[in-house]
Amino acid sequence: MTNVSSDTRPSPAVRTLRHDASARPFLVIWECTRACPLACRHCRAEAQLQRQPGELAIDEAADLAGQVASFGNPPPLFVITGGDPFARDDIFEIVRAAKEKGLAVAVSPSGTSALTAARELGLRVQINTTISRHNLRDLPTIVKLVALRGVMTWSAFFLVPTGRGRQLEIPRSCHRRGRPQLRLRRR
Repeated sequence: MTNVSSDTRPSPAVRTLRHDASARPFLVIWECTRACPLACRHCRAEAQLQRQPGELAIDEAADLAGQVASFGNPPPLFVITGGDPFARDDIFEIVRAAKEKGLAVAVSPSGTSALTAARELGLRVQINTTISRHNLRDLPTIVKLVALRGVMTWSAFFLVPTGRGRQLEIPRSCHRRGRPQLRLRRR
């Protein structure tokens, strides 16, 4: 006898992990270069204009992707960041190699360097914003810009004081019981 449920409740808004997070990572983030045309105040990578000689070559990057894929199924999401990954002339080869290893790949460029191109290609776009005292009052404008750009996800991050970000600080108005906190209200 088969049990049929008449429960018609909507599925939960929060997704459930499909693998044991204690057995393997859900996400692997690789900073493939420090090269970047921008000099953001909050940059943890302390990005610079030129690529460095110690960066992984394409064969080493493919090997890294293979190691990430070897974590098992489902493999972690492989996020390639920097600096700006598009400062590498071999970024498309790296993405291709990672996809051939069976990985889902995301590329996280700097600023808006690839936003228009990504949208024109029909790619889903996520915008990350680092919040510090320098842009706290700009958040309503940032929210409007994100909405106008039609991005998939907007993530607001509190400053991690590393790299150039050591010289910035988290706004005191965002603290509650010693921890950063942010509340946005709709108008």
